[in-house]
Amino acid sequence: AGATELPLLGQVAAGEPIEAVVAPESISVPNDLIPPRGNSYALKVRGESMIDEHIADGDYVVVHSRETAENGQMVIALVKGESATV
Repeated sequence: AGATELPLLGQVAAGEPIEAVVAPESISVPNDLIPPRGNSYALKVRGESMIDEHIADGDYVVVHSRETAENGQMVIALVKGESATV
């Protein structure tokens, strides 16, 4: 199956927004967790508010960058261009 190095672009808050920081790092992600096309990257989760969705503090999430989301999809929201939250 293999793996791909994705940019690790900082941290995202599970709950309260935190400052959006771009960190020049990468993380190896199994190919079957990455959408087949488009812009994907990883973020490290801070906080416990998404624990019911099985996303815990310290987990990494793979993000597929899109302009729109469908009803019911989980999104990463950039608030005023400065902070990010799940």
